[in-house]
Amino acid sequence: MPNDFCCWLAQKTPNSLAQPASIFNKAVKMTIFKKIRGRFKKEQPAVDILSIAKIISPLIDDTANQIFGLYQLTLMKAPITYIVPAVWGALKGGEPDATQMEINQRIEPAIAKIFDVLKLEGLDASQKFAIGFLIRGLFISKIAYMIEVLKNRSIEKHIASDSNILSGIEPLGNA
Repeated sequence: MPNDFCCWLAQKTPNSLAQPASIFNKAVKMTIFKKIRGRFKKEQPAVDILSIAKIISPLIDDTANQIFGLYQLTLMKAPITYIVPAVWGALKGGEPDATQMEINQRIEPAIAKIFDVLKLEGLDASQKFAIGFLIRGLFISKIAYMIEVLKNRSIEKHIASDSNILSGIEPLGNA
């Protein structure tokens, strides 16, 4: 069957392409392969897919670390939800306190720079809000994680220093 195809194809090609069968088979196969590959895969210049991420990631990390470093005591004392209005700059049913507004003033420029780096011109208000929502959620998650890690480490240090932590606890109720 393959020889029949090659003979048929040799008859259909111009005489200038007529070559011995083995060489012709390779040439035809390569030509067909190149045509098929060319239809489905267009050669595109190499792009560094990490170029934007290399800018955004340190910006988010540095901003989150800076906020946590500056407001560590306040964040540790407050409930974990304290960071949410600080990142958003708004509090449902009230106004954020001064510290929350300071935190927001540090986050807003970072969010604006992320939008600039992503080159997100021409978006409608809904699209801008959605992307801002994702970015703010990332800030909230990073800072909340830092708070919880520090709380857990503090508890671990306290437990390690007090070897008999359960000795002062009295049972309540009846079992």
